[in-house]
Amino acid sequence: VQRIHARIGNARKDFLHKVTRAICNNHAIVYIEDLRVKQLSKSAAGSQSEPGRGVRAKSGLNKAILDQGWYEFRRQLDYKLAWKGGSLVA
Repeated sequence: VQRIHARIGNARKDFLHKVTRAICNNHAIVYIEDLRVKQLSKSAAGSQSEPGRGVRAKSGLNKAILDQGWYEFRRQLDYKLAWKGGSLVA
């Protein structure tokens, strides 16, 4: 099971590197939306006095956001564009 998860993770990393490299090779300036991934993936559980609503649905959304690697995509674009002399504007 651990090998399967490692293989999936490596495939995701490979995809992100290939996509960001293609974008950097074809564009000098890239504009992206400034998403705060940490705040988007916060828990919806709430507190003891005010329990959250839709916790299970929010949990699934959080997992999907983190699985796709939005922050890693932005990080790679930033350093690859800087390396090639381009710029990233959020």
